[in-house]
Amino acid sequence: MGIFNSLKATAVGLKDTAVSMAAKKVFQDMMRDFGEVRECVIDSQSKRVVVSLHLKGEAESWDITLGDYEIRTSDGKTYIRFNSIEASREWIRLVFERFLRMRSFEIPGEYASLIEKLV
Repeated sequence: MGIFNSLKATAVGLKDTAVSMAAKKVFQDMMRDFGEVRECVIDSQSKRVVVSLHLKGEAESWDITLGDYEIRTSDGKTYIRFNSIEASREWIRLVFERFLRMRSFEIPGEYASLIEKLV
Protein backbone atom coordinates (compact mmCIF):
# COMPACT_ATOMS: atom_id res chain seq x y z
CA MET A 1 0.00 0.00 0.00
CA GLY A 2 2.92 2.36 0.65
CA ILE A 3 3.86 2.71 -3.02
CA PHE A 4 0.30 3.66 -3.99
CA ASN A 5 0.12 6.34 -1.30
CA SER A 6 3.47 7.67 -2.46
CA LEU A 7 2.32 7.78 -6.09
CA LYS A 8 -0.92 9.51 -5.08
CA ALA A 9 1.00 12.11 -3.06
CA THR A 10 3.30 12.72 -6.04
CA ALA A 11 0.33 13.13 -8.40
CA VAL A 12 -1.38 15.57 -6.02
CA GLY A 13 1.88 17.52 -5.66
CA LEU A 14 2.27 17.77 -9.43
CA LYS A 15 -1.35 18.89 -9.83
CA ASP A 16 -0.91 21.52 -7.11
CA THR A 17 2.28 22.79 -8.75
CA ALA A 18 0.60 23.10 -12.15
CA VAL A 19 -2.49 24.81 -10.72
CA SER A 20 -0.25 27.11 -8.62
CA MET A 21 1.59 28.26 -11.73
CA ALA A 22 -1.66 28.98 -13.55
CA ALA A 23 -3.17 30.71 -10.50
CA LYS A 24 -0.08 32.91 -10.20
CA LYS A 25 -0.72 34.13 -13.74
CA VAL A 26 -4.38 34.80 -12.94
CA PHE A 27 -3.47 36.69 -9.73
CA GLN A 28 -0.76 38.61 -11.58
CA ASP A 29 -3.27 39.73 -14.19
CA MET A 30 -5.64 40.86 -11.41
CA MET A 31 -2.92 42.68 -9.45
CA ARG A 32 -0.98 44.26 -12.34
CA ASP A 33 -2.07 47.81 -11.45
CA PHE A 34 -1.16 47.35 -7.79
CA GLY A 35 2.10 45.43 -7.90
CA GLU A 36 3.57 42.02 -8.56
CA VAL A 37 2.68 38.50 -7.45
CA ARG A 38 6.01 37.00 -6.43
CA GLU A 39 4.77 33.53 -5.53
CA CYS A 40 1.61 31.49 -5.39
CA VAL A 41 1.51 28.09 -3.71
CA ILE A 42 -1.63 25.98 -3.55
CA ASP A 43 -1.96 23.00 -1.23
CA SER A 44 -5.17 21.20 -2.17
CA GLN A 45 -4.75 18.66 0.64
CA SER A 46 -4.91 21.34 3.36
CA LYS A 47 -7.10 23.64 1.19
CA ARG A 48 -4.72 26.61 1.45
CA VAL A 49 -3.54 29.24 -1.02
CA VAL A 50 -0.41 31.23 -0.08
CA VAL A 51 0.36 34.33 -2.14
CA SER A 52 3.40 36.60 -1.81
CA LEU A 53 2.82 40.12 -3.14
CA HIS A 54 5.06 43.11 -3.70
CA LEU A 55 2.86 46.18 -3.96
CA LYS A 56 3.90 49.39 -5.68
CA GLY A 57 5.37 51.86 -3.20
CA GLU A 58 6.07 49.18 -0.57
CA ALA A 59 9.63 48.40 0.47
CA GLU A 60 8.91 44.75 1.26
CA SER A 61 6.70 41.95 0.00
CA TRP A 62 3.91 40.61 2.15
CA ASP A 63 2.23 37.24 2.34
CA ILE A 64 -1.37 36.21 2.64
CA THR A 65 -2.70 32.74 3.33
CA LEU A 66 -6.26 32.05 2.28
CA GLY A 67 -7.29 28.85 3.99
CA ASP A 68 -9.99 26.27 4.40
CA TYR A 69 -11.43 27.17 1.00
CA GLU A 70 -14.67 25.78 -0.35
CA ILE A 71 -15.54 25.57 -4.02
CA ARG A 72 -19.11 25.09 -5.19
CA THR A 73 -21.05 25.25 -8.43
CA SER A 74 -24.56 26.62 -8.62
CA ASP A 75 -26.63 27.39 -11.73
CA GLY A 76 -23.61 26.78 -13.96
CA LYS A 77 -21.41 29.24 -12.06
CA THR A 78 -18.41 28.43 -9.86
CA TYR A 79 -17.86 30.10 -6.51
CA ILE A 80 -15.00 30.08 -4.00
CA ARG A 81 -15.14 30.97 -0.32
CA PHE A 82 -12.24 31.35 2.12
CA ASN A 83 -13.00 30.51 5.74
CA SER A 84 -9.69 31.59 7.24
CA ILE A 85 -7.22 34.31 6.40
CA GLU A 86 -3.71 35.05 7.66
CA ALA A 87 -1.42 37.86 6.57
CA SER A 88 2.08 39.05 7.36
CA ARG A 89 0.67 42.52 8.12
CA GLU A 90 -1.97 42.86 10.83
CA TRP A 91 -3.95 45.61 9.09
CA ILE A 92 -4.12 43.55 5.90
CA ARG A 93 -5.43 40.55 7.83
CA LEU A 94 -8.12 42.76 9.39
CA VAL A 95 -9.20 44.12 5.99
CA PHE A 96 -9.38 40.63 4.54
CA GLU A 97 -11.23 39.34 7.60
CA ARG A 98 -13.85 42.04 7.17
CA PHE A 99 -14.28 41.89 3.40
CA LEU A 100 -13.32 38.37 2.26
CA ARG A 101 -13.70 35.78 4.99
CA MET A 102 -16.80 33.60 4.72
CA ARG A 103 -17.98 35.35 1.55
CA SER A 104 -18.44 33.56 -1.74
CA PHE A 105 -16.95 35.04 -4.89
CA GLU A 106 -17.94 34.07 -8.40
CA ILE A 107 -15.05 32.79 -10.47
CA PRO A 108 -15.08 34.11 -14.06
CA GLY A 109 -15.96 31.38 -16.53
CA GLU A 110 -12.52 31.32 -18.15
CA TYR A 111 -10.95 30.44 -14.77
CA ALA A 112 -13.64 28.13 -13.42
CA SER A 113 -12.12 24.90 -14.77
CA LEU A 114 -8.76 25.85 -13.22
CA ILE A 115 -10.34 26.52 -9.83
CA GLU A 116 -12.39 23.31 -9.92
CA LYS A 117 -9.09 21.36 -10.04
CA LEU A 118 -8.45 22.51 -6.45
CA VAL A 119 -11.21 20.24 -5.14
